Amino acid sequence: MDQRLHQKKQGTQKLNIVSLFSGIGGLDKGFSDAGFNVIWANDFDKYAVKTYNCNFPNPAICADLNEIDINTIPEHDVLIGGFPCQPFSMMGKEKGFDDKRGTLFFRVVEIIINQRDRGHQPRIVVLENVRNLLKHDKGRTFKLIKETLENLGYHVFADKLNSADYGVPQSRRRVVFVGLQEGEFEYPEPVKEIVINGESLEVEDNRVEIPIVVPVSSLYPIETLLPPTEREYTTSPLTAALSL
Repeated sequence: MDQRLHQKKQGTQKLNIVSLFSGIGGLDKGFSDAGFNVIWANDFDKYAVKTYNCNFPNPAICADLNEIDINTIPEHDVLIGGFPCQPFSMMGKEKGFDDKRGTLFFRVVEIIINQRDRGHQPRIVVLENVRNLLKHDKGRTFKLIKETLENLGYHVFADKLNSADYGVPQSRRRVVFVGLQEGEFEYPEPVKEIVINGESLEVEDNRVEIPIVVPVSSLYPIETLLPPTEREYTTSPLTAALSL
């Protein structure tokens, strides 16, 4: 995550983050690398939480966010989360807020209001969802989310980003909302190069050529791994491997 959000970077204090719908921690990883401190996280998928807890010092809580007492969520400076995208995705039924999962955005709003009432409203909110959210329900869904955050006192910025533009080896287009209590925000420009194993590689059209050298001797004969009755091939295993 871009360090321009780190408004205390001149001092020694890190901004504390609460992560909702954390999954295995992809968004959390970016913020952690940029100097933020993830103090609390939650997801309802037990396997995602298990993976998350193997990679982050503060373990995530495995539970349905609707069933968590939001008074137990600690005070924080930044709230991040990718609320469920299925209700807004072209790959789903696009029921939006009529889908129970779609209403979880309003649970996020409840958490912000709860923090405000406790005297510590998050200074920054970062939310992401599928790109189709921009035009879902003829744009009304996007408008409602933006206006709701604005009514909570945030200057709201939203743009469609592609992970492949920022050094991630996957094309993943998402709408990213950034809400600031004060100030302006500019989305980072796509990267021109990435560094892998100390080597700088140029990015062109969301692609990068990574040189990989595989000695022919490392292609272990497949037939030695199978019993004799299963060693019938329509083409040579070695030929097939070399053609990949």
